[in-house]
Amino acid sequence: MDVQSRKKIIAESKSIVIYSGNVLFKVLANSEEICDSFCGTLERWIHSGEGLSHQQTSDQLYLSCEDNTLDSESSKDLKILLKVFLIEKKPEAVEHAVKNVIQELKCQKVDSVIVSLPDDKTTSKSFQKVPFTQVQDVWQVMENLVDQGLVEQLGICDFDADSLKDLYNNAKIKPVKNQINLANCCTPPDDLAAFAAENDIRLFTHNDPKNILPQQTSNAILSNLNNGGEWTALYIARYSSVVQLREIVKNKGYFLYLQKT
Repeated sequence: MDVQSRKKIIAESKSIVIYSGNVLFKVLANSEEICDSFCGTLERWIHSGEGLSHQQTSDQLYLSCEDNTLDSESSKDLKILLKVFLIEKKPEAVEHAVKNVIQELKCQKVDSVIVSLPDDKTTSKSFQKVPFTQVQDVWQVMENLVDQGLVEQLGICDFDADSLKDLYNNAKIKPVKNQINLANCCTPPDDLAAFAAENDIRLFTHNDPKNILPQQTSNAILSNLNNGGEWTALYIARYSSVVQLREIVKNKGYFLYLQKT
């Protein structure tokens, strides 16, 4: 297949999923890792297709690096942890991400899903203030995934104490994790730490940028699609496979979902 044929496939597609393969041993910062994962994968497929597989349905193109996946012998000893960064607040994007990970890794379920809501550009604070009504539709999708046996535990990202309480008190399936960014503070606020301890919610830290897909990275990815219409990124999902008893990360990879607008 030549370059023009691949560009034609992009032009005919209404959505694109790009899977980076295992990036664990690439020593890059988060933003560089994301740009390298997606810009490099998409550009390589357009120009050569080397080391990549693709599947095309009537409206979706799925690109995947061929260096994966979990072997069946070891997969039973691994936990699959997933963080979904919603770039657009589309509840169905969480289900899309979970099912893509399960399909790609050939696993039965995801052990933990943490959702990061779209960046609130109106504030520079480390914690988000999110009433339950604003996260309810996303959380219900996550609860449905638990009911289907596809996910075991649910978590949220960067919620302050009031937002975490509101979610906990209204959710059918309670959050068990709140991942917080300590870049701008040394310890969690007292009220957040107290509520988490009282309700068996684990507080984890992360160093992900507030804006997971800055304009420069977005432009670099979308520049490969210029002749294929206008595109919008809906989510980035990052998975880690962890050896259960030793907590050693064995694989890490990214998924990007693009939709034609």
